[in-house]
Amino acid sequence: MRTKKMKNIVNNNTSTTTAGNYTIIQNADITSNLSNSAYRLYVLLLSMCYADKDTCYPSQQYLASKLHCSVRTIQRSLKELIVDKLIKKQRRGSISNIYTMLQKKINQVGNTVANKVNQIKNNYSSNKSNQYKDSFSNRKQRSYNLDKIERTLLGWDEYE
Repeated sequence: MRTKKMKNIVNNNTSTTTAGNYTIIQNADITSNLSNSAYRLYVLLLSMCYADKDTCYPSQQYLASKLHCSVRTIQRSLKELIVDKLIKKQRRGSISNIYTMLQKKINQVGNTVANKVNQIKNNYSSNKSNQYKDSFSNRKQRSYNLDKIERTLLGWDEYE
């Protein structure tokens, strides 16, 4: 039976996704100057933030056991990820910290903005009409009976 291992799949897209048993990582994250332990920790945290989640709250002991290293190595790697602004750490007192994946959060906000812009573009109706509007006056023009005016001016009819 095949054992389940996390696979890193390089994607040229800007999204970072976790689906099933693999994690898709950005090229910029792969080629960044992170240490090996910080990179492995970042990928593990990304795998914990599956689907639309952008936060996770594993303990440092759990992370150390998953990556087969010491808690002190996890602490140094977390500090490196925070300095590089890849994650944000929020203390929760005596329980585990909350880790927010900043790049994933930025992508989610960007996607939300793009969806709203597309929705507005699709629902926008132009107020312009195809009828010519006189720029001199927007009032309705008078209608004249030119035949009657001609006959009156020539004296054939009487002025009323």
